[in-house]
Amino acid sequence: INLFRDSYKVCAARLMALSFSFPHKHLVMEGIASSILSLPCMDPPLVWHCALVYEAFRLDVKSMAPLFALTMQALYKRLGRLDVGLLDTAADWFSLHISNFSYQWLW
Repeated sequence: INLFRDSYKVCAARLMALSFSFPHKHLVMEGIASSILSLPCMDPPLVWHCALVYEAFRLDVKSMAPLFALTMQALYKRLGRLDVGLLDTAADWFSLHISNFSYQWLW
């Protein structure tokens, strides 16, 4: 992810175009989440990561939407064990994400 800091669109295109002999897009989502939730601070900033996730959705919504939902569910289950800074980051991430989708989430 850090190799493509200059363009989230190029980063998303490269990540989504990786070809492996196994389904790899869950690793893409995990890598993005790991980059967002890195301490003491993330680099590039959260808005860049959100744009990256949005672009990945645009490129392959059928794969990425369920993976994002699983990521958010995993975070929700671990809220009590997360660092306070990570709680804020997770809330900001989720807020920015749903703002791109008319503030709707399929609960």
